[in-house]
Amino acid sequence: IDIPAYNNLKITATNFEFDNLDYDTEYAVCVSSSIGTFKKKPTITKTATNSLPFEKTQVKNVKISDLSPVSFTASWDALADAQGYKLYLMRNFYDGETITTSYDFTNEISGMPEGWLSSTNLLGTNDGFYGVASPSLRFTQKSQYLVMTNSGANITNVKFWMRA
Repeated sequence: IDIPAYNNLKITATNFEFDNLDYDTEYAVCVSSSIGTFKKKPTITKTATNSLPFEKTQVKNVKISDLSPVSFTASWDALADAQGYKLYLMRNFYDGETITTSYDFTNEISGMPEGWLSSTNLLGTNDGFYGVASPSLRFTQKSQYLVMTNSGANITNVKFWMRA
């Protein structure tokens, strides 16, 4: 696919900086020389831009709201290019024992624990592509949510996974 900003450029230098490209993307650089109206066959070199740094893919500003004795709502800042998020819920018992509680969406949306509610019903189903396991719940818009209830326990930690 030609990139219009860099299509058919005529320069006299022996170097050129390509900028404003997509991260983690393969490109082909085609360079040919010309003398008058005579053009040589282009030399093509393939390269790829680097992946987005990890800190730019980590969910930030996770906030808890609408806290009740049996439920709460978690929200976070949207990440550019995020195609989904994966949630984990941790539960702390009063005796200090920590138990990791998660729902893996094997039984899809209909199998969510009692009291849980989601505004999306999209599932990611490719192993290794949507977090620790598949299927996983996919959020594709900033306004989507998952409400989790956990009667009788203090919720102290929620973890997310993001695919960029």
